[in-house]
Amino acid sequence: MATRTNFTKIAAVLAIVIISAISINNMQISGASTTNPCNTYSYENVNLGSNLNTAFDTELDRGDLCLFDGEVSLQGDSADTKEILMLGHKSRFIGPATALTSSDEYGDIVLEADAGSIKLFYIFDTSIDLTKATLDSPLKIRFLGKRYDISKVSETSFNAIVGDSTLLQLGDSAHVGNETIQLLRVSQTGSIIVGVDNQNIIISRGGTEKIGGIEVTNIDAFYDSSNILNNFAELVIGKKSLLSVRDGQAYYLDGNWSWTIGGLTSKTATSTSTSAEFFGPFIGIKNEFSYTSPDDTPPKAGQCISLPDNYLQICLQGLTEEKYTNLEIGVESADLSAAGGSASETTTHFKSSGTRLRVGGQSTDEAWITSDNRLYYDRDGVKSATFDGTNVATINNLQFTKSGSTFTLVSALASDDIAFSFSGSDLGTLTWNGRNIKSADGKLITKYGVVVKEGGGLRLQVPRGQARAIVNITSSAA
Repeated sequence: MATRTNFTKIAAVLAIVIISAISINNMQISGASTTNPCNTYSYENVNLGSNLNTAFDTELDRGDLCLFDGEVSLQGDSADTKEILMLGHKSRFIGPATALTSSDEYGDIVLEADAGSIKLFYIFDTSIDLTKATLDSPLKIRFLGKRYDISKVSETSFNAIVGDSTLLQLGDSAHVGNETIQLLRVSQTGSIIVGVDNQNIIISRGGTEKIGGIEVTNIDAFYDSSNILNNFAELVIGKKSLLSVRDGQAYYLDGNWSWTIGGLTSKTATSTSTSAEFFGPFIGIKNEFSYTSPDDTPPKAGQCISLPDNYLQICLQGLTEEKYTNLEIGVESADLSAAGGSASETTTHFKSSGTRLRVGGQSTDEAWITSDNRLYYDRDGVKSATFDGTNVATINNLQFTKSGSTFTLVSALASDDIAFSFSGSDLGTLTWNGRNIKSADGKLITKYGVVVKEGGGLRLQVPRGQARAIVNITSSAA
């Protein structure tokens, strides 16, 4: 016979939580852990053109961000479980991109993402036999902030009662939108009577009824014949409370995300890999959309990619705050007679917005280079400097070199050099990483952060330090 004390123990086990948020816009559920506190915000500075997993951990868990971490039990067995976020899994790209790094005509820095580059998994750190799950003894997990009472598994699918539950005492009500659900009766067999909109409906233990557009599932009921106040029922209330899920199926009819499920009958712990399929049981989702061209309208600075129900958001904040030096390069006739040259010589002219240009160890804002590699710079009047035929100058720690008629701005990063030459007074060639970018569309930004522009010769905006994209990941979980 149940008592008030027994109910207190039952309630402690069941944990009274908010009614199911599945398809209910005005309710919110968090993926609270049963173990340790967590950070709702994580950010990294990511190299332009690099995958996010080069800056963030390859597997983000509760140690990095608010994701679920806890223990589950099933038929007397238990296992440690957790959610992990994997970015760029199996070499899919997700990261900050520019019109140079991606070859697409982006007008600014964007957050590109291949299909399958964002995956959130529920995994098992210790082994457990999930095939033991039944309606009477389900596996209870929390994934993406929702509760799933899994009653049957195959290798790549599962059946579950889905949603968070609420524990109602006899006479208590729960409110979902404009509907009010009241617990009216509990029977010895575990069946209940609930009232919705003046309708009284009987729901057997484990059964589901659709009432006024809302599905109500009787998870369990507790009957005390000696005290009517000790009669309770645990209910899941929502538009979807019974679910059959298989690998590859759209996530709640949302074509932007799909289920990725495997190994549920393996009876082992989950072994994860960044480059291959997992070994062991996993339940997860992945993105089906892609942001790989301007037509896809990928997120720009201040915009995000959101996981379902805004459980996580991956946001591009913008670039790190670097100071830039403007540098104009063109062909100019210069009077170099005061420094031993001729009164009218054809030169390649470098003009910077400040004295960040260094020639022969001297700081200047202007320099001239002749076709036979004589180098002149301005410092309180035009003066000549030694020129070795290769090293021309530096600008904010990046080196200019010259070979024949071709100049190269050598990046501090691999495969990131800008090379150019002039044909007469016009810009003849312009390449980045060996690729012709002359007359290319979009905002041309190198991996280091140099902005490349044409018009009246060549114009560069050179950062004083490497510019990186600021990317943050936020969690709505507690």
